[in-house]
Amino acid sequence: MPAAITRTTRSRAQQRRNTNPAQRVWKPLLGPPRTNGKSLNSRRSRAWMWRISCRRIRVEGGRRVAEGVDGIDKPVVRLRDSDQYVRIAKGQPAPDTIYTIGGKYYETDNLGRPVSTSGRLTVGGPSHRIPATDRAIGHAGLPGDVGFHHGGDQFGFGGGKLNLSPGSGELNSGQYKGLEMYLRRQAAAGHDIDGRFSAYYAGKNETERPNRYVIQFAVDGGAVQERAFFNPRPKG
Repeated sequence: MPAAITRTTRSRAQQRRNTNPAQRVWKPLLGPPRTNGKSLNSRRSRAWMWRISCRRIRVEGGRRVAEGVDGIDKPVVRLRDSDQYVRIAKGQPAPDTIYTIGGKYYETDNLGRPVSTSGRLTVGGPSHRIPATDRAIGHAGLPGDVGFHHGGDQFGFGGGKLNLSPGSGELNSGQYKGLEMYLRRQAAAGHDIDGRFSAYYAGKNETERPNRYVIQFAVDGGAVQERAFFNPRPKG
C-alpha cells in the first residue's frame, strides 16, 4: 500500500510541474505558516522578499547593480522622492534599469517597458498615481484596454510607465482583481506579503502591450505561489 501511495504522489507532483502556469488552479492559503504557534520570524520573511521581489543589490565598478528577471545585471537607481518618480514615470524610463523608492522596485526591459514591479505590499500607505499618464497608457492599447497597474496602487505601488501597460479592462476588473483583493485582505489582517508583479512580452512583440501577467507572492515567508493571466485581445 505505501508503494502505491508513493507512486500516486509522484505522479501528481510531475503533473503539477508540467502544467502551464496559466492553467494552474489557484487556491487561497488556509493560513500563514507557523512555528511553535507563532508566525515565522522576520529574517526568513526578508529572505523570501529578496527571492521574489529583487535580487540582492551589490556594488560593481562604483555603481549599484542587481540581477533582473531576465537574468541580466542592471543598474539600480534609488529615487530621491515622489517628484522624481513622477518625472521618470511620465517620461521615458531608461532601458534595462531597476528603479527603487520606498522599498518598492520597478524594472524595465531593453525597450524601457515595465517588466517587474515588486516589494512588500502595504495597505493604506502613499502611492504615486499619475491619472493623465495612466489613462494615456490605456488608450495606447486595443479597444477595451485600460492603464493596467501591474502592482496595484492599493499596495503602495506607483503609476505611469514604470508600473502600467495597456491591459484588458475585463481582466483588470475580473480575475486579476480577485487575487489582488485576496492579497489585500491578508495584508490588512497583519500578514507580511511580499510580491512580484511581472509583465511578459512574447516573441517579437515590441509593442507596449504585454501578452500575459504573472503574480508571485509569499505570505509570512511561506512558499512562493504563482498565478499567470493571459492579456486577452478584444473579441470579434
